[in-house]
Amino acid sequence: MCLEGCLDWVFYEELPGVDTGGPVHDGETAADETAFVEVARFRVCPREKLFGIQVPKGAWHSIEVHEPSTIFEAKDGAYVPSR
Repeated sequence: MCLEGCLDWVFYEELPGVDTGGPVHDGETAADETAFVEVARFRVCPREKLFGIQVPKGAWHSIEVHEPSTIFEAKDGAYVPSR
């Protein structure tokens, strides 16, 4: 949920075994590479009455910030600190 500012949530699809043209490290082949392709983009901006988005569990995503923003993130389930 975006409390102030403006940003885009960007979703990706993972495409394993795609030669991305990048360097291949020792013991790897181009078939070991993984490409991520943008499949969807959603604007979140309270001024435009676009307040939030639900990110599906396990979805590859990032955000592109267009101006200084404050977001609130909530997740299902109990918080379990890492040790």
